[in-house]
Amino acid sequence: MPRTRRDLLKLGGGIVFTAAIAGCTDDGGEAGEGEEEPPEEEEPAGGEEGDDHDDHDEEDDHDEELEDAGFAEFELIDQETDEVSAYVHGDHWDGGLPQILAGESVSLGAYIEDEDGEEIPLGEDGYELNAEIAEGAQEGIVEIEAHGDHVDLHGEDPGLTELVFQLWHDDHADYESPPIDAEAVEEIDEDHGDENDHDDDHGHDDDDHGHDDEDDDHGHDDDHDHDD
Repeated sequence: MPRTRRDLLKLGGGIVFTAAIAGCTDDGGEAGEGEEEPPEEEEPAGGEEGDDHDDHDEEDDHDEELEDAGFAEFELIDQETDEVSAYVHGDHWDGGLPQILAGESVSLGAYIEDEDGEEIPLGEDGYELNAEIAEGAQEGIVEIEAHGDHVDLHGEDPGLTELVFQLWHDDHADYESPPIDAEAVEEIDEDHGDENDHDDDHGHDDDDHGHDDEDDDHGHDDDHDHDD
């Protein structure tokens, strides 16, 4: 039977509708197949091992040369005030030396501990305190006079130089400290001590250097037995 015009219209509409459905299905399928899962986050290079570089070893606070020589503490005591003036901390000093009037003198004793926490007597058993002008430092500023258990620093010409302190045994130095500033002046600066104040973490208070009888783990008396 020949198809009528209505039959052709119905047939054409069905083809268009079927094609439209197929197109939507194909587009959706391609979209679904094209989707990719987001990549997994990667750990920073080095992973947890990198954190090790942020950890500072407590040994940084200790002077390796001091420990290698068999000592644990090296403090300079201003004999006029009987207070800690400076102490070795790692590769430097905390605190500082008192200013020295030109034509006058400053006397410095020392408190030194061995690795067992025992005080090392100076002037006895061959141990002596000594000081020298640091290599390359200005000369003619301070004159040094060693007396075994203490050192006298005589102010000469006003100026700034550097000293190294040593613990001598027999004819050689068992230990030499890092350089420390020494200044000779025409007039004492009252604020000079404020610049050199060291924190209380070292365990020294103003009255007895922090070596109290109750908390004393160094095995020495409060006055350090420093003779004037």
